[in-house]
Amino acid sequence: MLTILSSSKTLQCRLLPGLSHRQPALLDKTAVLLNTLLHLDRQGLQKLMGISEQLAATTDERHRRISLPHTADSAGHALASFSGDVFSMMELIQYTKEDLLFADGHLRILSGLYGLLRPLDLMQPYRLEMGTKLAVGQAAQLYEFWQEAVTDKLNRTVADHREQVIVNCASREYARVVDTKRLAARMLTISFKQRQNNTVRTVAIHAKRARGSFVDWLIVNRIDRTSDLAAFDRAGYRLASEESSADELVFITDSP
Repeated sequence: MLTILSSSKTLQCRLLPGLSHRQPALLDKTAVLLNTLLHLDRQGLQKLMGISEQLAATTDERHRRISLPHTADSAGHALASFSGDVFSMMELIQYTKEDLLFADGHLRILSGLYGLLRPLDLMQPYRLEMGTKLAVGQAAQLYEFWQEAVTDKLNRTVADHREQVIVNCASREYARVVDTKRLAARMLTISFKQRQNNTVRTVAIHAKRARGSFVDWLIVNRIDRTSDLAAFDRAGYRLASEESSADELVFITDSP
């Protein structure tokens, strides 16, 4: 059982003390992608990403500071470097070394620049969402650029696990990069919803935080069997059997 999670736009590279690090597995493709980005001027970057002039300048500077391969003096561990709503719910400061090693073996982070990151991979600051319509070589957009490599890497990794299941805690935008037709495993999506006045709906901010809390729960409890997933009960969430299916587990909580 292998869990996938989306990367976040907000990040600050940090190293986890006392732990080894390695290069991202798909760094050769990252180099090709980075070369394409560096050929864009700031106006082109601003238009591509739909961001402000100031943010385009900051992003361009970040990308030009990236050095490959990474070194620990200018990079951080992937799991410790992303922030935002999802990652803020993961209590890294409380993790033991064993927790982090379990995460490294059972969690993968989907990334627009790196394709797929393991928690202890090195990374440097960047800004590139998976849904960006950037043409790279023969690929018309990032989904096409990354899909085969990401899917193949997931297949090879999950083949060594007790259950050949990908637990999808990624956003819809990022999960699209996985080619489910080529995937040699079952994809099980985890969804979180709110109930208020007898109406059940997805509230984006709560769903993001719940995904982070869910992954945190998986790590600290060493969950590696799908039969144990239904026990998740943080923040009042309970599995809604009537809303769930073989391909999706839906957890619902009552809004305050």
